[in-house]
Amino acid sequence: MSARNRELMALIPASLLISAGFAAIFIERGDQLSNVSLTYGGVFLGLCFAAHMVLRFALPHADPYLFPLVAVLACFGLVVIYRIDEDLARVQAQWFVVGLALFAATIILLRRDFRVLERYRYTIAAAGLLLLLAPRVPGIGQQVNGAYLGVALGPISFQPAEFSKLAIVVFLASYLRDTRQVLVQGARRILGVTIPPLKQFGPLLVIWGLAMLMLVFIRDLGSSLMFFGGFLAVLYVATNRLSFVVAGLAAFMVGATFFARTVSHVQD
Repeated sequence: MSARNRELMALIPASLLISAGFAAIFIERGDQLSNVSLTYGGVFLGLCFAAHMVLRFALPHADPYLFPLVAVLACFGLVVIYRIDEDLARVQAQWFVVGLALFAATIILLRRDFRVLERYRYTIAAAGLLLLLAPRVPGIGQQVNGAYLGVALGPISFQPAEFSKLAIVVFLASYLRDTRQVLVQGARRILGVTIPPLKQFGPLLVIWGLAMLMLVFIRDLGSSLMFFGGFLAVLYVATNRLSFVVAGLAAFMVGATFFARTVSHVQD
């Protein structure tokens, strides 16, 4: 079975899962079970199938499991939000459609050579860091439960940190592609711990340190954890050195302890 056919077959359980989720909600509320849940599952499968066809023709050899995994996460999110608030679920579904459209557009635009992004990696990184600060801009920033998460531009509200995550990952992947050999071959062992050369690792630490400080500044600590986890994952994939990951986790624990003692929001 080809990669694209495996991807298509994996999308079917996701649509069945969302149908089962909505059916469970209807039963819990005492509503009469109807074919509405199957309709939701069919619409979800149709949208994913449209994105699948873009992948099939534009990137026939792409990984067949990433998109179905994203679809499963999306269907879980839709069902959980629908259980809490139907109106919010409707908005979430609209953003899901927008996300699929942007996903397809990105594939079409970068299908010939996605490495064109490497030319602008520092610009992309700077844009990602600026996006992190956007929720603190007076007039457009939104504070939720003490954290500066959202930005409101007219009727549109979104979390710029989500786009910032993509920008930082693009930068890290591009930078590590050029420096991974130096990081591995130039590493030294200090007190039993393998330490990469500071000259090549320095820019990563500087940009990542700024990102961490900004995340604490905007009080989006959940994104801080996700950012650092993504950083360690990309670092391990690029170097295949578990010691780098261990050193990174140790550094994060030191930073987390420091902020927990000095920043009241972290303590709360």
